[in-house]
Amino acid sequence: MLFLISGYGLGLLAVKFLDPLEKLSLLERFIARLIVGFLGIGFEILFFSLAARNLSIAIYLSFAINIALAFKHYRKDFIGYRESLRTYFASYSFLSWHSLILTFLFLAFSGVFLQVLTFDAQGLPQGTLIGWGDIAYHLDMIRHLALSDPFVLDQPIANGAPLTYPLMINFLSAILLRLGLNLFLAWYIPTIIFSITIFWGLYALGRRLFSSKIWVVALIILIFFGSGLGFIYFFQDLRNAYIATGWSGVRDIIDAPPHQYTHMDMRTGGKPQSADSPLNIVWITPVISFLSHQRSFVLGFSILILLLIGWVVYNEEVASKDKNYFVRWLPLLGLLPLIHAHSLIAAAIIFSVLFARQIFNRSAVKFWLIGLILAILVALPQIMFVFHLKFIGAESGSSFLKLWWGWMTCQHSASWFVCDPNTKGTDTSVLWFWTKNFGVIFWVWLVGVLTFIRLKSPRLVRALIPASLLLFAVPNLMLFQPWEFDNNKVLFYWWLFAVIIILTVLERIPWNSLRTASLALLLLCGSLAGFIDASSRVRQTIDSISGNPVREHFGYYGEWEVAAGAWIVANTKSNDAFLTSDGANNFVPMLTGRPIFLGFPGWLWTQGNSQAILLRQVTARQFFQTGNPSSLCVMGVRWLIWEPSLFNTYPEARNSDPSQLGNIGYTQNTPYGQRDIIRLRCSDSA
Repeated sequence: MLFLISGYGLGLLAVKFLDPLEKLSLLERFIARLIVGFLGIGFEILFFSLAARNLSIAIYLSFAINIALAFKHYRKDFIGYRESLRTYFASYSFLSWHSLILTFLFLAFSGVFLQVLTFDAQGLPQGTLIGWGDIAYHLDMIRHLALSDPFVLDQPIANGAPLTYPLMINFLSAILLRLGLNLFLAWYIPTIIFSITIFWGLYALGRRLFSSKIWVVALIILIFFGSGLGFIYFFQDLRNAYIATGWSGVRDIIDAPPHQYTHMDMRTGGKPQSADSPLNIVWITPVISFLSHQRSFVLGFSILILLLIGWVVYNEEVASKDKNYFVRWLPLLGLLPLIHAHSLIAAAIIFSVLFARQIFNRSAVKFWLIGLILAILVALPQIMFVFHLKFIGAESGSSFLKLWWGWMTCQHSASWFVCDPNTKGTDTSVLWFWTKNFGVIFWVWLVGVLTFIRLKSPRLVRALIPASLLLFAVPNLMLFQPWEFDNNKVLFYWWLFAVIIILTVLERIPWNSLRTASLALLLLCGSLAGFIDASSRVRQTIDSISGNPVREHFGYYGEWEVAAGAWIVANTKSNDAFLTSDGANNFVPMLTGRPIFLGFPGWLWTQGNSQAILLRQVTARQFFQTGNPSSLCVMGVRWLIWEPSLFNTYPEARNSDPSQLGNIGYTQNTPYGQRDIIRLRCSDSA
């Protein structure tokens, strides 16, 4: 409760500064307070934690400051919202068609993100298949941040290495875990807060852009559930089922779709039935791909929505002299490096274009420049920390930034432009790849852009067109991370702008029947596959709430790991590092918060340098070959987890005698073999 009161109180103060003319609506102010308040408290506690090297002191210091400063504003704010809600319910507005549809959409959205992490009857976490590995890393980070003492920002899966990952969403969960909340609440409270802000923030933005609520509802549907041509394969499955078993087969397909129709690809996973599909459909509907298991994305998207609302209100809808107030909003861009890297890239593209427009129009240029400089000054220390060239002790010898044509169209091992020949599961035509992945949205967007280039367009949309072109072109020309699939996080912002442009085009159709038919066709073809995929996730949430087994969810650890974790917490220091196997679901950081020497290499590879990972592997292998722990001790390793999975990571360990490697402190006979927790014989060991 103190977390909620303190975060909202900080938001009260911040929004009074951002909105001095009180031009934001009641809903917009509420959304802004949630976003700025809870991000603000995260950064505030992080700063205090690093200064005091103690998370608990930082938490309560932050709470005391925020509640004391905002105390006198709570009552006035409460009265305002109480009166607004009373009027809303007294007028029966909640029974209007658009309110009912919005409620349904928000419940569907909630049903998707609430299935990401479920808990079985014993209270053990289970992750959804599509994000199982990523969720494991988040769980490692949350526990490590919560229990690190003294507080340090290092990798839970590479002790001593800087935490080169946008950590803010996990840090908010770590704060709640440190306050004594269970893992379920610590995971979902930040998710719920920022899911509220992106859904209703998008609604508020739509109300500023469109004259009718019909278009706002359409905006939310297409942004959250938008998809490509995967629905065609759904109808093929229905036809095949009908031919095979009649209507009962059709009902089976509807009840449990065999494929994820926005994710049918052999290179990136998905449902087991779709994992060997050569279709190369990889634009997963946003409500699943970005807004559920991509925890950091909801924070980045929240910031971008808030900034776009601020841009519309304080740069596009005010008198010329009031445009200067937007300078107060721009420094929020500087928070993005620790929030979400790809949202930072998208924001850089968007606001570079909008700034160029200000220069062209000679409007408030000086104030925009001041705001952007402040944003850069705020962002630079974070960028230097998250994206520096050193990683786990070694210089990064190469950059992941390079030319790469067509996003996931094909592989480019020989040429950045020409596709590798005869590669299964890829395409040779980039237009066909874009068409089946982005569907009608891609082609109607192109038509809309060409229409508005030739004809006079609304001023707001005219500003978004060049940004949308760059947001599509850049991730189709450049590779930002080792895995090209991750460029979809920048493409999402193209999708946002493309939908806004498309709906603006349709809204201007002068014939009512044609306008209605066009919108209906767009919604059907542009979101059907997304709704089908989302419905499967909602069913999983319902199963979880009902206490039924949840399909396509897998656990991370069992009762044996819980017992071993309890021993580790009771008998080791908070920052003692462990040498373990490199499995994604390593129980040591996940249950105890203790860092490990080298975890799953894939996560480290995407953040740093493979040669640096190799150095740690070599160090561990030398230890097993010689029995000398000195190199490990120097790097902070104090314990070894000896178990069968260790031999898969380090085959050299098979020839070692565990009793000669250190002092055995704890032994388990698990169903999959004996596990020993061994204290290494370091010179500083007790």
